[in-house]
Amino acid sequence: MNFKNTLFLCSVMFLVLAATSYLVALSYTLLFVPFVVFFLFLLWGTVHVKSNFFIKGIHKLQTDLPLISLTFDDGPDLEFTPKVLEILKEYGYKATFFCIGKKIEEHPDLIRLIHESGHEVGNHSYSHSSTIDWKSTAGWKQELHACNKLITTYTGNPTPSFRPPYGITTPHLALALPTWQNLIGWNCRAFDTQEGSSKKIVAKLKRQIDAGSIVLLHDTHPRIIPILEQLLPYLKSKGLQSVSVKTLLAHD
Repeated sequence: MNFKNTLFLCSVMFLVLAATSYLVALSYTLLFVPFVVFFLFLLWGTVHVKSNFFIKGIHKLQTDLPLISLTFDDGPDLEFTPKVLEILKEYGYKATFFCIGKKIEEHPDLIRLIHESGHEVGNHSYSHSSTIDWKSTAGWKQELHACNKLITTYTGNPTPSFRPPYGITTPHLALALPTWQNLIGWNCRAFDTQEGSSKKIVAKLKRQIDAGSIVLLHDTHPRIIPILEQLLPYLKSKGLQSVSVKTLLAHD
């Protein structure tokens, strides 16, 4: 189900109930049923990026090639991003860093370092504010454009990859996202910013990751280092190579 299909079906449901109520004198309270159903689907589609409710996203590549993509949200971070880059370099892995525009302004040298190390810099909005999902189409266009402009300034290239803050999509975002930019979701989520030991987080990821996986991590907290120190040797032992999202999709 997507937004258009849901709107159509709920509209048909409303018309059928309206006609039935008129012909056989059913309670007009039944006319609220389509609105409730529509609202529930709307809520579900908004908070589940993998539903592709408003925007068709990319959450995993269907492939037999031993390739995955490690992705890092919410950076760059002055303390932890350089450490993440060092660990990735040790294993010869490439990744995609979905960066917040205002943090790019604060740490342009880190963006250059990410890019020069062969990693992809993705768009994660300019502000990543707590109210960003209430923005209008014009507001979203400003968010996307501002971050895209900064990435192009410091890497020399526009990014084809965008990840919505909090994994939430809206009709306004759907209208604002450029046609040349892919919405990138994930099929493996570490929940690494929440409470929990790195050992348990890695154990969960081991059960989830396979060829074509896109893994959601964060390079903004101390737990990411022990997670990578445990996860990357496991990936290497399984013959899985991490590449950027852009490179992963090139094998589609």
